[in-house]
Amino acid sequence: MALDAAIIALLSGIEALGAGGVSGRRKVDGTSPQDRLQAIVKLIGDTVLPRSYTFFGDEETEPLATATVASGRMLGLSPFDAETPAIPEPEAGTRDARLAVAARTLAKLAHFKGKLTIETSVIGEDIAAEDVGQTESELRGFLAERDWFRDEPGDEGHADEHGGFFERAKRLTSAQTQIDVNGRITDASGEETRRLDTAAATALNKEIADWKSDIEELAGMPCMIMRQARSEDNVVSLALTSDDHVLAVCDRANAPELVALWGRSQKEESSGQ
Repeated sequence: MALDAAIIALLSGIEALGAGGVSGRRKVDGTSPQDRLQAIVKLIGDTVLPRSYTFFGDEETEPLATATVASGRMLGLSPFDAETPAIPEPEAGTRDARLAVAARTLAKLAHFKGKLTIETSVIGEDIAAEDVGQTESELRGFLAERDWFRDEPGDEGHADEHGGFFERAKRLTSAQTQIDVNGRITDASGEETRRLDTAAATALNKEIADWKSDIEELAGMPCMIMRQARSEDNVVSLALTSDDHVLAVCDRANAPELVALWGRSQKEESSGQ
């Protein structure tokens, strides 16, 4: 009988794991920085036994970075370049600080201009568990929250009053409408049928004004309100600030990332970044 495609894929994965001790370089999967970053983070999560992954640029003899990985966690990562700090030692920095440096280094690595290759080495000795390291889910969440799967660190533009929220949320939403405190539409994107028209924007602004004190008491300002749309596949969100508001429609699967992006934009704005 024919061999099931799922079994073939499983065997292919086992073959790749078995090649971990073989010297030589291979290309990091993906043609775009986003794809390469996804591949690197997935590699970390898929690695069980201790491995050292050394990354090289096209035709480069000096490594760009070396990652120590075991049990689905990144336990160590060398600096990407002289301008990128090393991950603080457990006693020299908080866990959040180490996660931030690790995620930034991986993102910069994925955005390397040119072909990116990786060399795998088996680590025979036990790795001291001084720190739990960074898991795939922690890295993925941190990177997604800052939009680094799309943008290179340091290039996170702030195109509007929401710390870049409106512009950066476009990729997550099917439609957005931004209105000022007078109910005037100041910007719009996405599907026209899902955006507010002038009359609807005015009506929404009146509703917000009527409920403003209750909203401030329950959620504070700024805030984001989210609820299920008429279609079970979509969610409607309303981001409110003292200056203006953004009504957006997004796929339900994108809702958590949209909320994370909103939170990040507000932190950036409050810290003056």
